[in-house]
Order: sequence, then structure tokens, then C-alpha cells
Amino acid sequence: MASRPTLSPRDRLSSVSSSATARKRHRRSGYILTCANCRRRKTRCDGGQPSCLICQAYHDECCYDKAPPMSQITWMAKRLQELELLVSDSRSVIDSAETPAPKLAPSPVSPESTSNSVEAQGPAPELPDLNVDANGRYIYYGSTSALEHPFSEVDADHSSEYEKSEARTNLVTSALHSRRMEEISLGNAALRVDIPRELVDQLLNTHWTWIHPVFMFIYRPAFMRDMGSGGKYFSQLLLSVMCCHSTRFTKKELAAQLLMRVHLLLGEQIQDNISIPTVQALLQLSARQVGQGAVSQGWLYSGIAFRMAIDLGLFNKTDPTTCSAEDREIRKRLAWSCFSWDKAMSLYLGRMPALREPPMVDLTLLDDFAEHELWQPYYGADGDSLKNYPETPCYTVSCFISLCRLSVIINDIILGLYSGRKPENVGTLVRNIRHQLELWWVTLPAHLRIDTSNIPAILPPPHIISLNIFYHTSIILLHRPFRSAPDCRTNCRQASQAVESIVVGYGNTFGFNRIPYLMSYCIYTAATIVMEDLKDGFSGDRERIEMFLEALECAKVSCPGIQQSIDIIRRNLSPTMPTSNPVMIPSYIQAHPVMDPSIPTFPFLSMEGMAAGDYGMLSSNQPYFATFTNSFQE
Repeated sequence: MASRPTLSPRDRLSSVSSSATARKRHRRSGYILTCANCRRRKTRCDGGQPSCLICQAYHDECCYDKAPPMSQITWMAKRLQELELLVSDSRSVIDSAETPAPKLAPSPVSPESTSNSVEAQGPAPELPDLNVDANGRYIYYGSTSALEHPFSEVDADHSSEYEKSEARTNLVTSALHSRRMEEISLGNAALRVDIPRELVDQLLNTHWTWIHPVFMFIYRPAFMRDMGSGGKYFSQLLLSVMCCHSTRFTKKELAAQLLMRVHLLLGEQIQDNISIPTVQALLQLSARQVGQGAVSQGWLYSGIAFRMAIDLGLFNKTDPTTCSAEDREIRKRLAWSCFSWDKAMSLYLGRMPALREPPMVDLTLLDDFAEHELWQPYYGADGDSLKNYPETPCYTVSCFISLCRLSVIINDIILGLYSGRKPENVGTLVRNIRHQLELWWVTLPAHLRIDTSNIPAILPPPHIISLNIFYHTSIILLHRPFRSAPDCRTNCRQASQAVESIVVGYGNTFGFNRIPYLMSYCIYTAATIVMEDLKDGFSGDRERIEMFLEALECAKVSCPGIQQSIDIIRRNLSPTMPTSNPVMIPSYIQAHPVMDPSIPTFPFLSMEGMAAGDYGMLSSNQPYFATFTNSFQE
């Protein structure tokens, strides 16, 4: 990177003053009325009549009940922030102008004094790791790199709440505009992939409805906008992978043609400069190949995607002076998508995570346009739609954030209990993770929580269902290594019953032909508990295991990779076990297949080093019965 020009203290102070003057010159003149909804959301209202753009995006009724002084307060807050920034910069200029202390002659330093100095001084301040190369591409170099100056400086992020609110408003408005222009973009996409427009429309609608909401690999507004204009967040490879992935549920006859195109484009794309669409395409391709049973290919594609994401610096903080609000939003979402998908891959394949540390970016997503969009099941032009399904908000953003938070806990479970290394204190580890899960459930928004003791007749969208099932599966993963302990066994059994209740409700609502990846893995994990209970002679478990097997059998049509999981269950069922009467399975299970894989998770660990008090029920307010809470006090 080019070095920055050195300015004298006087020039720096003059630059700060002129910057403040420019900000004052661009200050908004006059005050615009703010509607009641924008005032409540603390977003900037454009004052549109009869409805502002924000209310249009949220499908809210716009109401100007009065002319509040909010704009004046906002202006005063912004002005205060400008003055504070000016004072802070002025102080830094004055400090840098002070005469430095004279240099002393070098003298021998003992290791003891060096150690004491390091402890007293503490670690060096965090240095920037994300840089912009000569081509304007963001790239990551750590502080030990030979490709970057080790003492590079970065401008502090002085973004105020007002500026974040303004960025949120701009992103939501841009998302609304992009959604209105999607019809134009679809025509351009059809030309790029040589597929009729109506087929591209059907494949993309399938993707946005059934695949996208769980891991949110792609930022839809930027992708659809650039699909029409040929911008940086679109590529033919990414579009081809999305369409190919969607053939899992519809238009299966196009799968081979699209996969061939993907392989050709992938070879060319990897040779070019690394880009965000390439990372997104590899993640999608990884998911598709694992579901088809090509596990090694899926593992390879995800690994390449993670390496590219590291090279692009997606897991590091970005400099707001060089990165737009949309760029930061896209990078943040993709970083957490990589982390969450890594945990799903790790669980499914029984391998250690590739990304063992969460991204160093927060989970505050500014664009919540998709949160309040209405979700409807989409079965394509040749499918049966659920006309009676009520209009339901997507809650995509809050669901994704909750999934990422749960993935952090899952990461601790994998590394702590399934890495093959015995922790120093297993009991403490289990208690800490149990408390993390309890806190996650308590803080989960009410609109995302499913009460397994009272399953509604119509369940929420599949990504919300997957989130709840993943939580119950994490309970199994935490306690299954110690299933010989009575309370751990009870935890596992109750969690598998919760999974069963939700799966039955999912089948009654949508059928089993469009099960998300996470859900199929969770079905297999819950089935392993029922399988062990069946060996121990628990009544009623034969019917439960047959229901799980029927669901997994249906999944094979769209997800052949699940066959191995089915074989594992059948091999472990004793042939001498009495056979019950055939279970009546609803007709939709046999009419519709599912997707996704599930293989055994990890080998069980021993009970050595754990005491009875190390396993308690999660808490009395959890969906798990509190009968053992008093028996195992911590």
C-alpha cells in the first residue's frame, strides 16, 4: 500500500477545521415531517405523501399524527457529534506536536525486566488487517505479514447512531427499489444462462423460498440489482449454481445441464480475481453436492470458499472510510453464513470445524427489509400451492441472527466434547454450555419460538422450524456422550421427542418434499436416540423410529446422500426385535420426497471424569421437563 503523506500539526488541525466547515455547509436545511412508524423505528423519514418509502417497504400504514421536534433533536445530536469529533482530533494534533523525549543509548535488558515491561504495558493496540490492493479489491494481511507494513494506521470509526440510522434507511430503501426492478433483471438473467425466462423465474423463486432463508449466503437486493446491470455482486457462475441447486425441488431434468455449465464456469472463475460471488457460488455448490452424496466434493468446495473468504478479509472489521454501508452489510452476512455453514458441515460429516473462531464482526444487520416481508410456500408452476397458508412475516433477519448465535454454542460443543481431546474439567464445560443454551432459548424472540407441548396446526416458515429443531438437536449433542447418566439420558429422550413433534407438524403443514438441510440432519440425530431407547425396550419407540425412517426415505429422492444415514439406523436395529403393525403414514409423505443428508455425528465419549452433579436439566423454564432439576443441584 502507498504510504500516507506526512502532515504537520498545523496542517492537520487546519484539515480538521475545514472538514468540520464542510460538514456544516452540507447540513440539512429545514425540517421534514416524520411519520409515527419512522419515529418509533428511529429511521429517517422522507416525508412522502400519502406514504413514506419506509412504510411502503414494511407494508405499514403511514400516519403523520403530529409534527414532532424529532428532526431538531437529531440535528442537535449530529452537531454535538461533530463538535466532539473536532475536539478529539484537536487534542490528538496537540499531543503529536509535543517534543519527543531524547533517545537513550542502547543498554542490555534482562529477560525479567522485559517480561515486567510487557505485563505492565499490555498487548499492542489492534492493528488493521483489511487492506485495499492496487485493483481496489479488499484483501486480508495479518500483522505478521511480509506484504504489509506492520504499523499501518487506520482511521477510527466515528459512525454515530444517526449515521447508522441513515445507512439503515438507505439500505431498506435500496432493497425496496431492487425488489421492484426484479422483473427487468430476470429477463437479463435468462439471456445469460440460455434458459427460458419462466424457468429462471421458477428456479429463483424456489431458491428464495426454500433454500436462501436458512443460511442467507446471498444478499438478494445487490444480487438482483447487479443481475440486471452486470455489477460486481453478480456472476454467471453464481446464477447457474443457484438454479442448479433449486433443481433439487423442481425441474430436475435441468440439473445435469446446469451442473455441466457450473463446472465450466468454475474453472474459469477460480483463475480470475477472487470475488464475493465466487465465495457464494462455492458455498451453494458445497451444499448441493453434499445433498447429492458427493461428500468429498462438498467438503472441498466449502474449504475453498472459506479460504477465499479469509483472503477477502470477510472475518475482519472493515474501515468505514473505504467500504460503503452496503459492502459492509454484504461482507458481514457472508462471514456469518460461512461460519454457520461450517458448523452444519462439521456436524454432518463428523469432522472438526474449519472455522474455529467466530467472525470479528458484530451481528448487527442494518437491512431488515426481508424481516417483515410476507412468506408464502412456493411449489412452482407445476406444483400444488398451499392456498390456505396464512400470510406470515418471514422474520428472515432475526432467524439468521439467532442461528449464528446458536452456531457459536455448537462450535463450543464440537471442540469441547467431540475433538478427541479430553477437557480438563468436563463437568464445568457441560454446565457452561448448558447455561449458554438456556440463555439462548430465553432470549430467543417470541415469534421464532415453537412450543413443542402445544404444536400449532400450521407451523411458521421452514427456516424458523429448522432453527427450533437445531436447538433441540444441540441438547442431544451436549448430553449424548454421557447417555449412561440418567438425567443426560432423559435430556436426550425429551429432545428427540421435541424434534419428533416439530417434524410431524412440518409434514402436516408443508409435506416432506422440501426439508431444509439442518432439519434432515436433526431428524437423523433424534432417530439415533430413539434407536438406543428401542434397544432398551421403551414402549412406543418402534412407531417413532418407523416415522423417522419414513421421513428419511422420502428425503432420498431429492437428497440421495441421506441413504447412508438410513442404512446406519437399519443396521443397528436388532432383527430379533418384535415387529409392530405398519404405521399409517400420511399420504403426503409418500407423494413428496425430501432433501438432505445426515450421517453419524461423532463417536460417544466416556463418562470418566464427570460426577452426577455435572448433568442437570437445562432449567425449569425450558421445554425440557424440570423433574430432575432438584435432583442434581450444581
